[in-house]
Amino acid sequence: MNKKYLVSILTLFLMIVTLITGCLSNSLGSNISEPEATGDYLAMSEIKEQNEVVNKINAPIMQIPLVQSVEVSLVYSNSAVISWETDIESDGYIEYGNNELYGMSSYVNTTMTKQHRMQLQDLQPATTYYFRIISSQYSLEGTKSYSQGYKFTTK
Repeated sequence: MNKKYLVSILTLFLMIVTLITGCLSNSLGSNISEPEATGDYLAMSEIKEQNEVVNKINAPIMQIPLVQSVEVSLVYSNSAVISWETDIESDGYIEYGNNELYGMSSYVNTTMTKQHRMQLQDLQPATTYYFRIISSQYSLEGTKSYSQGYKFTTK
């Protein structure tokens, strides 16, 4: 099974477990505490309340990557090379356009890495482009982070 889909399934399962335990907490009138984070995993816990037993699984916590060191390293009349780093291994893409609404996006580089480099092509000469970096883990919506906005002008 593809690692991306496995992570998606695990994330969905975790959300369902969290929803169920929240419902049980409200219906039992008890406080079910959230699991403690220990490193990159949730601690296993068992709650016994009014003859009900709830087990929380030990599942990985998906971290949100932080985009750092954004640089437009090469600019030509119809292309530009943009590089950036993230604090954890992640995938990513670039939203860009002629204004701060962006409107276009690059392909998603699904390689999980801390060092990223991407070339935007088919740009117009002597045009200012605005862009931002979107980084995530396995392209999961809940792990996306957005850089601040940047701009460059083609030659």
